[in-house]
Amino acid sequence: GWYQIKNTFTEIKKYKYVSLFLIAYWFYIDGVDTIIRMSVDYGLSIGFESSSLIKALLIVQFVAFPATLIYCKIGEKIGTKNAIFMGIIGYSVLTFFGAFMSLEWHFYTLAIFIGCFQGGIQALSRSLFSRIIPKNKTAEFFGFYNMLGKFAAVLGPVLMGTITYYTAEPRIGILSVLILFIIGFFILQKVDIEKAEKIINI
Repeated sequence: GWYQIKNTFTEIKKYKYVSLFLIAYWFYIDGVDTIIRMSVDYGLSIGFESSSLIKALLIVQFVAFPATLIYCKIGEKIGTKNAIFMGIIGYSVLTFFGAFMSLEWHFYTLAIFIGCFQGGIQALSRSLFSRIIPKNKTAEFFGFYNMLGKFAAVLGPVLMGTITYYTAEPRIGILSVLILFIIGFFILQKVDIEKAEKIINI
C-alpha cells in the first residue's frame, strides 16, 4: 500500500497544476472539516448548551443536501473554480463572524450558512480534480485524493487548540482557522485549469 502511494505521489509531481490543486485542497478542506468537527467543542467553550449545538448540527445536515444541488448549479453558471472560491470566502466570513457570536440564534444562523457551503465545496472540488488529471490514471489519483481528504482536520484542530491554549480565548482560536482558508485560496489561484486540461490531452 505504501509503495503504491509513493508511486502515485511520484506521478502526481509530474503534473504541476494537479500538485498545486492538491496542496490548496488540503489547506482549505482542512479548514472546512475543522469548522465542522470543532463546532460543538467551540460552542460549549463559549457557553452554549449542548442541546442547542445538536440542533445546529441537525440544521446543517438538513440544509446541506438541497444546498449542494443548488451550489452545483451555481458552479455550472460561474465556473467550478470560481464556485470553490465562493465557498472558501463563504467559510472565511462564517469563521470570522463565528468568533463574535454570543446568542444561540447566531449559532443557528451560522449552521444554515455552513450547510449552504459544506456539500457544494466538497462536490465541486472533486469535480474540478477530475478535470485536471490524466484519464488513464483516474483510479490511483483519486485514491491519493481520498487519502488526502482523510488527513483533513489535522492542521486546523492543532492550530486552534494551540492558539486557544496560549491565549486562553477560544474566540481567537477559531479565528486562527482563517489562515487555512487564506493559504488555500491563494494557492488555488495559481491552478490554471485550461493549461492543466491541455497538458493531460497532449
